[in-house]
Amino acid sequence: MKKNNKQEYAVIQSNPLVEGQYKLDVLPQKIVRHLVSLIKPEDSTFTGRIYHLKASDFTTLIGRGYDGKAIEDIKAAAEKLLKTQITIRRGKEFTRTNWIASYKHHIDEGWFEFSFSVHLERELLKIREQFTQYHLENVSKLKSQYSIRLYELLKQYLAIGNRKINLADLKGMLGIVGNEYVRYVHFTQRVLQPAHKEINAKTDLEYQWEPDKHIRKVVGIKFYDIRTKAAIPIWVVGLLPSKHRGDKNILKNIRRWLDLRDAEYVKEKIQYTASRNPENFGDYLFRALEKNYGEGFDPDQPGLFPEGEKVGYPIREGMKIEVNGITYSVEDGRIITDRGVIPEGDIIKGLVSGKFKEVVDV
Repeated sequence: MKKNNKQEYAVIQSNPLVEGQYKLDVLPQKIVRHLVSLIKPEDSTFTGRIYHLKASDFTTLIGRGYDGKAIEDIKAAAEKLLKTQITIRRGKEFTRTNWIASYKHHIDEGWFEFSFSVHLERELLKIREQFTQYHLENVSKLKSQYSIRLYELLKQYLAIGNRKINLADLKGMLGIVGNEYVRYVHFTQRVLQPAHKEINAKTDLEYQWEPDKHIRKVVGIKFYDIRTKAAIPIWVVGLLPSKHRGDKNILKNIRRWLDLRDAEYVKEKIQYTASRNPENFGDYLFRALEKNYGEGFDPDQPGLFPEGEKVGYPIREGMKIEVNGITYSVEDGRIITDRGVIPEGDIIKGLVSGKFKEVVDV
């Protein structure tokens, strides 16, 4: 059965498991985290417990097409999980086990069944302290095996905001062994930099990092400014001119100021910037937010906005708008209320000014 509730796809692992040492490619990592997200709160043992993976649903989740090649890749990943060992350390106690104890595959129906190793019960079942939790969607689109592992290691320290990890320990946690990336420059170029870019772009986390040096030798990595990205309300995105709503730099800047100030401050600066119709919208908005341009700006002043669709919401048929506490649907580009008709231009103006609100079904 396909799940729609994001909460049902929560990945919860003990911190010792998050810091465990093992090497897995991207696909088996995603499979095992999908299986972990299927564990139910009432599960008390892995003995006799089977977790079902429907290949078509799983490939949709990770953004991949469903075909014969996908089935073969999942099967190969299952073999990896069956053979790959993980080392878990708790103080002076070491556990070495496999991720899964067995798997079953039905060729014609495209499903797999997995059972976890019983040695992972302490790390995955009824965890009450020292655990890391996140939604599966945050790693489902990551392309690098190192991005997935590093995301979890940073998620552990989200509340603290920074973390320093010894270089050798970090490589072990990322599954880098032997002669892999012996030179620090190679480790930086092929692991740290790509993972940093991917995590900041595709997950709910953002962070910075720098080498930790002793004299002139790099002995570890300092991760800092680890934080959850500020969510941008839909109505704030709607204030932007349509051609700028997908601009990553503008959205990143808006997230920063939502965190530093509040939505009303950001709203004022977007509206002020739009009224100025600058040649470079993103640069002007950046300066407006930094220097508090247009303080006290009133978007209702006549003649401030240029002609054409420069700012505001695209009005859609059936769009739900709240006016004075009552929700209406847009019909033929207008809203019909008990007090009269609100045309499209006035709807946009009301949404931009904040007097009206778009109602989004969750």
